[in-house]
Amino acid sequence: MAQRARALALYHRILRTCRDWKDPAEAADLRLEARTLFTRNARIADAAIVESKLFEAESRLDLAVFYGIAAPRLPHVVPGATGQTRETIIPAYMHSYDRGDK
Repeated sequence: MAQRARALALYHRILRTCRDWKDPAEAADLRLEARTLFTRNARIADAAIVESKLFEAESRLDLAVFYGIAAPRLPHVVPGATGQTRETIIPAYMHSYDRGDK
């Protein structure tokens, strides 16, 4: 039950942040994205997965507020430096965009 309360508090924090967002069109997009992702993840029962989703949402919100950018920040990958491509490096705040999502 603690995770449910935390998720609802986070959802409300996102909506409050949208109220003060500088661009009303971006705020509407943020609200829609939050509703979509929270609805999609509402039936997840595994505590570890819920915890990772909450971490992702908190990270995305903190980055959006800090940088003033609503879109998720993609990782910088120097081609060939790590042996990985942008598609294989997925930061914690982008897991909901991974098509192999649990």
